[in-house]
Amino acid sequence: MLKVNKLDIEKLNRILKLSLKEDIGRGDITTNAIVPAHRHIDFIISLKEDAVICGIPVVKHIFKLLGASLKVDFCAKEGAFLTKGSLILKGRGKARSILMGERTALNFCQRLSGIATHTRKFVNAVKGTKVTILDTRKTLPGFRYLEKYAVRIGGAMNHRFGLFDEILIKENPVSYTHLRAH
Repeated sequence: MLKVNKLDIEKLNRILKLSLKEDIGRGDITTNAIVPAHRHIDFIISLKEDAVICGIPVVKHIFKLLGASLKVDFCAKEGAFLTKGSLILKGRGKARSILMGERTALNFCQRLSGIATHTRKFVNAVKGTKVTILDTRKTLPGFRYLEKYAVRIGGAMNHRFGLFDEILIKENPVSYTHLRAH
């Protein structure tokens, strides 16, 4: 079972570089057309609903990869439960870099916070018992590493990462043993 809450930078780089390349491609043509290169802006990220915050290191890394040279004050800690309207971060930096990365950053933060929030509900439901909440491999392809991270931030534990790291016999492979190739 995986237990560490620290993210591996190499794995994070692969996922985020692919995500940014998918979104930005050859460049943000709208932003480059209307926002001067020298412009700096202030920005905030706040909650639209109650949530367990997850993805702060991901957001930081997205803007680092974009060279946004941000000055950011994080108002929340990874794993904290905050209520609607709470401020997660506020910052200032290069407008073009912020606008290029904000959607990717928000998508990751929203997805990971959603997983952590949902997980926390299950963890809280069994609090005081001997039950341990574990995750599965039923993850979005390419995002398993971060989704399992979000489960840990939500307070649960990871089961196996893939078919390669633990034996698990369940009904699926057993029911297929009667099939024969023709």
